[in-house]
Amino acid sequence: MRDLRSNRFTKDCFTFLHKSVGIAIGPKVNVVIPSILKDPGYIKYFIRGLADADFSLSFKRRNKLKHYYPVVSFCSRDHLLVSQVNDILTELGFKTLPIFDFTKKRYKKVHISSQIELNGVESLGIIDEKNRFQLEKTHN
Repeated sequence: MRDLRSNRFTKDCFTFLHKSVGIAIGPKVNVVIPSILKDPGYIKYFIRGLADADFSLSFKRRNKLKHYYPVVSFCSRDHLLVSQVNDILTELGFKTLPIFDFTKKRYKKVHISSQIELNGVESLGIIDEKNRFQLEKTHN
């Protein structure tokens, strides 16, 4: 019984998102972010949800042996979506590094992707001076 309710809830939620918000059915290519999600009252929540689902965090080496340099990235084959997210992040004050339409090989197939990177502590804009000092002390 629990599975039936779960499936029904998922279908109802999907139907709502499709009819009310305009999220497309089928492959997510040439995605246009619905205008309601671009509203100043919702945009941060939209980006937070997208980040929870599709962004990644890694630490890279930079002139040192340790992996200490934080990089948050968002990658998609959808150029339009990456472009829109890049514009939103820039408007919110983040320093982004967009890379559009590059090829990458995975499982012997070539894919065209686009990506946004937020590199380093300054670009992420999440660490205050006290935490910055602790981060530098730990990794120097």
